[in-house]
Amino acid sequence: MRLDVFEYIESWYNHKRRFSALKNLTIDEFWEQYNTKKESINNAA
Repeated sequence: MRLDVFEYIESWYNHKRRFSALKNLTIDEFWEQYNTKKESINNAA
């Protein structure tokens, strides 16, 4: 049962839930934007 709950959380909830602290982005959307901005800054330097 605990493994089922863990798999549910990891496979769906954390990746699809929108977070108000992240301007209503999902975790995946946040990291994608973060990495894109980071690459832009590194390429400009």
